[in-house]
Amino acid sequence: MVADEGQFEVIPHSKGLPLVGDALMFIGGDEGPIMMTCSMARQYCEVFSLNLLGQRYCFISSQHLLRELCDERRFTKAVVGDLEGSVLKMASLTDEPNWGIAHRVLAPAFGPLNIRSMFEPMKDIAYQLVLKWHRHGPSHRIAVAEDFTRLTLDTIALCAMDYRFNSFYSERTHPFVEAMVTYLHLSEIRTNTPSVLRMFSRNEKKRLEAMKYMRELSRGLLQSRRDHPRESKDLLNAMIVGVDPKTGQHMTEESVIDNMITFLVAGHETTSGALSFTFYYLLKHPRVLTKARQELDEVIGEGSVQHEHLSKLPYLTAILREALRLQPTAPAFTFVPKSDQGEVLAGKYYLPPGQAVHALLYNVHRDPAVYGDSTEDFVPERMLDANFNKLPSCSWKPFGNGSRGCIGFAFAWQEMMLVLAMLLRHYDFELDDPDYALQIASTLTVQPKNLYMKAKARAHGTNGAVELDVAESRHSPSPKVQSQLPRTDSGSAAPDERPHLSILSGSNSGTCEAFARALANDAAAHGYAVATEFSAFETVVIVTASYEGQPCDNAAEFFEWLQKLKGGGKFGEWGKANMRHCSSDAAQGDMISDFQSWEDQRLWPSLAQLTGRNLARSPGRPGIRPEKLTVDLVEVKPSTLLPEYLKATVTVTRTLTAWGLPEKRHIALQLPPAIQLPIASYIGSLMPIRPRQYSISSSPLTASDRASLTYSVLRGSARSGNGEYIGVASNYLAALQAGDTIQVAIRPNHQSFYLPKDPDDVPIVMVASGAGIAPFRGFMEERSAQIELGLKLAPALLYYGCRDPEQDDLYRAEIDAWEAKDVVTARRAYSRAPQLTGWKRHIDEVMRADAGAILQAWHDGAKIYVCGSRALGESVKAAFWEAVREDAGDEERDYSVATRDTWFESIRSERYLVDLF
Repeated sequence: MVADEGQFEVIPHSKGLPLVGDALMFIGGDEGPIMMTCSMARQYCEVFSLNLLGQRYCFISSQHLLRELCDERRFTKAVVGDLEGSVLKMASLTDEPNWGIAHRVLAPAFGPLNIRSMFEPMKDIAYQLVLKWHRHGPSHRIAVAEDFTRLTLDTIALCAMDYRFNSFYSERTHPFVEAMVTYLHLSEIRTNTPSVLRMFSRNEKKRLEAMKYMRELSRGLLQSRRDHPRESKDLLNAMIVGVDPKTGQHMTEESVIDNMITFLVAGHETTSGALSFTFYYLLKHPRVLTKARQELDEVIGEGSVQHEHLSKLPYLTAILREALRLQPTAPAFTFVPKSDQGEVLAGKYYLPPGQAVHALLYNVHRDPAVYGDSTEDFVPERMLDANFNKLPSCSWKPFGNGSRGCIGFAFAWQEMMLVLAMLLRHYDFELDDPDYALQIASTLTVQPKNLYMKAKARAHGTNGAVELDVAESRHSPSPKVQSQLPRTDSGSAAPDERPHLSILSGSNSGTCEAFARALANDAAAHGYAVATEFSAFETVVIVTASYEGQPCDNAAEFFEWLQKLKGGGKFGEWGKANMRHCSSDAAQGDMISDFQSWEDQRLWPSLAQLTGRNLARSPGRPGIRPEKLTVDLVEVKPSTLLPEYLKATVTVTRTLTAWGLPEKRHIALQLPPAIQLPIASYIGSLMPIRPRQYSISSSPLTASDRASLTYSVLRGSARSGNGEYIGVASNYLAALQAGDTIQVAIRPNHQSFYLPKDPDDVPIVMVASGAGIAPFRGFMEERSAQIELGLKLAPALLYYGCRDPEQDDLYRAEIDAWEAKDVVTARRAYSRAPQLTGWKRHIDEVMRADAGAILQAWHDGAKIYVCGSRALGESVKAAFWEAVREDAGDEERDYSVATRDTWFESIRSERYLVDLF
């Protein structure tokens, strides 16, 4: 590979001194060697080397060089330093046999379903921290890193090993923590001590004693579990009973102990540091803290934080990402060339075999080529999904890379999101020293040094409210996900007449296997017999995961076989991506409902079309034959609904359209009093009909205990040509009278479909047709209330389409009154009275004619909202794109469909927001 080393450039380096080289540069610093090296990187270019006592160390500090090192075909992870035995070290060696066995055995335990089941134990420990701060009161100086260390150590011990350190019940830290800190500190000193001098060090005995204590504690936990086995899916059980699917081997006792210590040490140090740095940045940036709290109040309200809330907090997610960008708690990791001939870095620097290269994440995450002039600033907005997903690869790597990445990422992310949400909702925080400047303490990872803050309970975070939350955390059972459904009746078709369906799964974590089992149990209800042997000539459904583009362990051979097949076939896919180890759908819990929707709406209809069979599905639950089903009609009681559904009273109903037209109606509800604790646990079976969702067409600023809906009553000829189609929910609502009660749950809308948080600066453009005006009526009502409070608002434009001004121009009188108050400027299109709108029948025609006003609002920073049918969405998109093209005035520019779609994707959810149905 390398013909002549002399043809390559020398890696930049300092001159150094004879014998010691650059070693004296590290004397006297209190940041630790890694952080001192990160500081030195600013003096050099993107790659440099240091000579420490005759040994050459190479470092890189740019995104594009890290991307090159992350190519696992050329480089592999390496370990430097001197950590005793294989503890922590083993976790970094992908070629070490025990690492491979442990990694494959533990992968299912870190799967998304298992991580989700750990939410309640995490919450249990988090409330211990909440109660500690509450007991100490608002004047107490909180040692931030110390308390978060207690929190994260207790969490990993409880979730992984069902062991309680009870760190919040003693002022002294647990002896394990003391041993861990001692061992890591002395190991770092030992690493920087010449080997010839180590034998004379008085610290060596202390270091070995600290490791001995950690191993003895871990061995005791292991033996206790073996003596008293239990049914559990925690990490300790996985290591004891798990079998490596590749080798058929169990983990050795020493390997189990090594991994237990690795989880306890690395698993809590990094998370503790990340939470500490995040609070530092929040307290230094009050605007960000306020915005985060607003999001939490909107999504969670007065209740307790639940697992499903975590996926609905995009700004909190962005805050965590940005904090980990600026302060990756594991600030560096190391690579060596895979080839025994060495490698060439950046096309010009030769790296001999075994030469370690250290990637300084602290500097990579500040690469100006990626983050521009604001690279040192804390700006969470750059980490919102739309921006985060555009970052070049390897520009954000706090959890490592590829197969060597952090196996516990989803665990840590769920814990950090939960803790942040709980603490920010319960307390107002301030720095103990407003002038505090960030200092770094370095051991295995990095943490803020001497960071103290104070916590004052918020208005709704009173002692009683906290106790209610704790009671809910400890006594409410957490929802459980069933990974294997019970066997059901085989369906109405005789076994020999039913088409065969082969269902294959590939999974490291067990999630895809659970999905495959669910499909197998549902197949009978759709007229399929699940094949007991695989046949490539039958219909085949494959449920599998991939990791960094490669098949999971138990699908590798099948993947190779599949690549050799000749010929083609019909196929479809459903996919959920783990976006750069960020807020993946798996970690946030959306995957299950998305998979069920795909199964019901796409998979089974597509298979029926593919096989040419009209396979009647049994109504109700899968596998129940129609002739065996008896239905009794009873009043639905609150106890049979999800706990968020409460009883609301209908106060007003009225028809909005003229007789003879498709009916659109208005309903107003008296909402139940707010409570702080859900009234029931989650039901254990699915509801027969999914709840219907409607946009609220009123503002809480007008009346916080009232809400209105605007809906279309669905009634017409059935598409089959047989009989009449009647919408269940809308016709039920239409039959209600004032005084009736219904079950309602108020949920957040699409995460971005809200009025701007700075309404005085950001104009809005609203586009709707028919009942799509619902959310915009709420917008206008809110703006009217804000104006009455004395606020001066940015302009608002409404483009609304209907049939006739006398028959279905919804809320015309109200909108006219709001227009007179400068709440909004309205433009309309009447499809059956075009003479009244300049012969413009459709709303996109009105928008084209009014392009100047829309573009002016856009240049002023406006957000555009579209609500209505998908046809409306496409026509509005086309009209707006035309206006943008004409405004650009560049005929040479690429205006292809691909360019248009890319541009709209770049502004989606930020400035161009749609709610289509």
